[in-house]
Amino acid sequence: MEASPISQHSILLPIAVSELGAAFKKFNNNAFRLELLPAYKVPSETDAFADFLAGREKPSGFNEGWNTILRESRDRNAQIHRVRLLEEETPYINFEIEWAYKTNLIHGEVIRKTTRQNLEEAAATNGLLFLKDFWMFDESAVFVMNYDFFGRFCGVMAAPDDLIPIFKGFSDEIRRSSQELA
Repeated sequence: MEASPISQHSILLPIAVSELGAAFKKFNNNAFRLELLPAYKVPSETDAFADFLAGREKPSGFNEGWNTILRESRDRNAQIHRVRLLEEETPYINFEIEWAYKTNLIHGEVIRKTTRQNLEEAAATNGLLFLKDFWMFDESAVFVMNYDFFGRFCGVMAAPDDLIPIFKGFSDEIRRSSQELA
């Protein structure tokens, strides 16, 4: 029986969010993040996003938890890469770029942008039958992120070992075909 997006997706295993959190402390070489949504409704960002939209200055310490992860990763010579679907800017994407990504770059994160066409081509070439946000750590663990229609986080699922080469091939190709975030 030929694989379908549903069959490939159905073998993902729901896991506790704490397992994803632990992966940030345990990875040795590299982490990769794919971001696809035009906006994420993150409760810890609600006030900051409203401040951004109102034209206020970024509060000191904004995103400090993530910056700490980036510094700790850099200190152990581990690299975090992010590829962001960016075909049109939304207020939320502008917020990410101005208030988060610019600081993330300073702390060593590698951030690139891509198009839907590049994503679809990389997925087809590598046999990835669905496009969803995900994290991959040391090319040995993949965590697929679940969000609802409004961009609210709904949970995380682990990919079984036999799908990891597919995610690795996809992430390698999408990094090559993407562009630096200016």
